[in-house]
Amino acid sequence: MMRRILTLVLAAVSLTFLNGPADAGGHHDQGSIYERGPYDNRYEFVDDSCGFEFHLRGRARGFSTTYNVPGSDGQAFLLDDYYSFFEVLTNPANGKRMYISGWGHLKEVKATHVEGDVWEFIAVDSGTPFVVRDKRGRLVLKDQGKLVYRQVFDTLGDSEPGGEELDFEVLSIRGHFPSLAPDFDFCAMVSDLIG
Repeated sequence: MMRRILTLVLAAVSLTFLNGPADAGGHHDQGSIYERGPYDNRYEFVDDSCGFEFHLRGRARGFSTTYNVPGSDGQAFLLDDYYSFFEVLTNPANGKRMYISGWGHLKEVKATHVEGDVWEFIAVDSGTPFVVRDKRGRLVLKDQGKLVYRQVFDTLGDSEPGGEELDFEVLSIRGHFPSLAPDFDFCAMVSDLIG
């Protein structure tokens, strides 16, 4: 589940790149700045991955800075993102709703070249990245604390942030992250709340 959340957050951030950098240039210890600025993105889609269709409508907002990784020839980037998001999941068959939200600071702290266009990234996500509420707004689940994880990406050699994820591993957890428990079933929760 955490991978889904991180994917949505990173996808929302990447939408800012389509509009061009809000503030490019400059330099930081992590490398030169590729893009920096606020973002406010709305998204919606139909999801059928849980055995029935539900409509997801969301909004992601925040401020992100993307750094060029020194020595990567413009092929690897580090993200520093202060984010928040809010989603409404609705079952069109019965009108039931649930709510997912999150906020925090996601920072990729290290990039290591593996081979070719493949890079390994270490990231820290601190805050409350995943909160689930039922149709009445009652708390169902809440992740909170600090998560350190490793991702391996094929950067695709296109000189653009993003790429294809090849591997994902949680390295450490501090706090309370029930969505990472081995028996957590996202689809069972969605089915209970809106199925």
